[in-house]
Amino acid sequence: MKPKDISEKLPKLISLIRIIWVNSPHYNTRERLTSLFRKMSNEIIRLCCHSISLDRIFEGYVSSSKEDLQGCISCCHAWKDHYLRAVQMHTQFSSRGWVLDQTSIFAQVDAFVQRCKDLIEVCECQYHFARWEDGKQGPLPCFFGAQGPQITRNLLEIEDIFHRNLQMLRAVRGGILDVKNTSWHEDYNKFRAGVKDLEVMTQNLITSAFEMVRDVEHGVLLLDTFHRLATREAIMRTYEKKAVDLYMLFNSELALVNRELNKKWPYLEPYMAQYSGHAHWVRILRRRIDRVMNCLAGAHFLPHIGTGEESVHTYQQMVQAIDELVRKTFQEWTTTLDKDCIRRLDMPLLRISQEKVGMLDVNFDKYRTHPSTSFLSLVPVFLQSPKNLTPTL
Repeated sequence: MKPKDISEKLPKLISLIRIIWVNSPHYNTRERLTSLFRKMSNEIIRLCCHSISLDRIFEGYVSSSKEDLQGCISCCHAWKDHYLRAVQMHTQFSSRGWVLDQTSIFAQVDAFVQRCKDLIEVCECQYHFARWEDGKQGPLPCFFGAQGPQITRNLLEIEDIFHRNLQMLRAVRGGILDVKNTSWHEDYNKFRAGVKDLEVMTQNLITSAFEMVRDVEHGVLLLDTFHRLATREAIMRTYEKKAVDLYMLFNSELALVNRELNKKWPYLEPYMAQYSGHAHWVRILRRRIDRVMNCLAGAHFLPHIGTGEESVHTYQQMVQAIDELVRKTFQEWTTTLDKDCIRRLDMPLLRISQEKVGMLDVNFDKYRTHPSTSFLSLVPVFLQSPKNLTPTL
């Protein structure tokens, strides 16, 4: 019988024991009924132990083992809840008080629940420090930069230390699931002490990895790599600090763009027109911050912190300012246009030279065309004009 199937049978069993208590002339003593309930607790623990595979736990089957352990914990909690509900009903409707020793009944159940929680912690440590998921190790992260190989070696060293601690815990004497085995606490405390040392090593590793971060995209990749460790409280503090540093990099990028926007005369290439060039330059600045913002928006693993919300608000304000600047530039450009500008399209681009026979001159509008076309007026067009070309005055 699986632990999930036990819960539905408990109310009937408790009712039968209560019937014995109320109606039996010889078996209704406090000691005997307490012993009977205690035997029920032991039987529930025995059935739960059969559903737990220690080999699978220590061989990296993290997900399925956690489900089994959580099912056992739920079964034990259900047993206690049904018992307390029966106590409440009996006290409310019976003239005889419920005088059983509850502490004695559930002492081993509580110890077994704690043992299951300890094993769940072992599973989580395998996921965090050894990349085990369900019998398979996840891929080894790839770190960029000159320090990438060193960071990888440090990460493998942490995994090796963890595996040694795990094997020491697996070899615990007396049986891991035996709640009467007092040596478990000593061995498990040693394991937890080793895990705390690994947490410190991991925090130092995260800090050293971020020393080479110079842009937001690289920082997001690192936070994604260490995200699986962020559920541990000690590592989470370091993780959040690095997330703050990441948003500070974003703020620096926003400040640089804002400084560029505040320039009265931005630099434009000689071939760029005044208004369109200015709008193009502003849109380049927007794409610069949009790329970073899209990277942050796609990083679902980033913690929600006040610095991040402030950075997003600053970004939104800057985007509005850029859009307004583009709109204003467009309006300024439209005021310089000739209302009858379509008529200028009828003007030919070339005309027969009046000064040099057989030559063509550039006939561009010197005041309304792109500034780069003014260079063409300096370049003579040495083309023989066709005989049938109609002269343009």
